[in-house]
Amino acid sequence: MNTPIPNWRSGRGPILATVVLITFILSFALPLGAGALWAQDWSQWRGPGRDGIAAAVDLPDQWPEQLDRLWQVEVGEGYSSPVVSGDRTFIFSRAGGEEAIRAVSLVDGAMIWRSAYDAPYRMNRAASSHGSGPKSTPILADGRICTLGISGVLSCLDAADGTILWQSDFSDEFSSTTPLYGVAMSPAVVDGLLIVHLGGGRGGAFMALEPANGTVVWRWEGDGPGYASPLLVEIAGQRQI
Repeated sequence: MNTPIPNWRSGRGPILATVVLITFILSFALPLGAGALWAQDWSQWRGPGRDGIAAAVDLPDQWPEQLDRLWQVEVGEGYSSPVVSGDRTFIFSRAGGEEAIRAVSLVDGAMIWRSAYDAPYRMNRAASSHGSGPKSTPILADGRICTLGISGVLSCLDAADGTILWQSDFSDEFSSTTPLYGVAMSPAVVDGLLIVHLGGGRGGAFMALEPANGTVVWRWEGDGPGYASPLLVEIAGQRQI
């Protein structure tokens, strides 16, 4: 986008990885303890500030030679990063023809809830080795978790029990709901609004929605999305996305 949004209130992808997520493993040195591990929620792509920095973590002076695996569960495939809140981790992945989001206990790996929907998708032949996603990392905010599937399905669920609050594929708004190699942008939440860039190669819209019900608060129509994720920045005293 070349045009800044003058007043964004009125106006969730990560670069493709080279591995496929098959299992989710929690491993850490026992001297760290659970309290240190859970000192800060990791609620979105690249963490609290979307900058890859974990500020509230007490690291040991010396790491052990080998970490102890506490548990391991198979969750499917994809490039979506886990997010963490309290004593739960949330994992978005593909299993067969479905995209699934699940809540898993950090204590023992037990599944607390799982929600899935049919998501048939065939990757462009030029990138068939990448697999069928998903690529976007979910975001947790205000007791909700929102996911964006590889074909453009945007969902918001109750993080406590997995109840779907709303879901849309936006196929009635855009002639294409995915860029050439699939949706990869990870949604953001700014001042309580869910920020997404939707559409495909023939055009799209940068949008802010109410996470509770999916109502569109504002939208900027123009270029379709690429494979980057939005950031909130301040330039010359102006907040911009």
